[in-house]
Amino acid sequence: MYAHPFLTSRKKSEWAEYLKKPACRFIHLQLAAPGLLLPHEEKNMKRTVLRVLGALVMIVFLIAAFSGCEMITSGGFDPALVSGYWKSDYGDGFEIVEEAADWMYYQYDDAAKSVSYAGKIVSDNLFFAESDYITIEITEAGTWMKDAGEYYRIHYKDLTADSIKQSSAYLFGGDDDINDGVPTQSGAENTFTVENGYFGYHGDYERQ
Repeated sequence: MYAHPFLTSRKKSEWAEYLKKPACRFIHLQLAAPGLLLPHEEKNMKRTVLRVLGALVMIVFLIAAFSGCEMITSGGFDPALVSGYWKSDYGDGFEIVEEAADWMYYQYDDAAKSVSYAGKIVSDNLFFAESDYITIEITEAGTWMKDAGEYYRIHYKDLTADSIKQSSAYLFGGDDDINDGVPTQSGAENTFTVENGYFGYHGDYERQ
């Protein structure tokens, strides 16, 4: 009879005792001495392992659901932190909403939601940061007469569950053509920064 070299290094009595345990038989022999498991043993053990793994995955999803954990959506954008309508004490505000497959940004002049400007969010934000930028491609010029099709940027900071400080890019004394937007996304992200002076004032907004 052929003696597997792995088994010949142990006493027969030790292996006999060891192999009485099905789990040990599966894990050890499948790795070290493949082929020694009987077909029905291998099938049953693999089925058990798959059931355990499936149960663990289900437990993770249940914990996330019952703890109110927000799952990250495709594209890295988590709307749960910044989506919805935010308004200041003066009535102006902004809103981030999902429309079809896109996330849209709307700036409002007043509580009646007169559109200052609007655009599709093109930046890949996680929005976990306390402060960050939002880059948009302008789709509606609005009362601020932005340039549709160009790129523009918004900055926010001090984000909490119910409040935020927000600013639309504008450089006092700067070129109005640039203030209204630039031709490319990279141009907007390199131009409209706090360091370049485009966000000198942040308004206070509360979640509605």
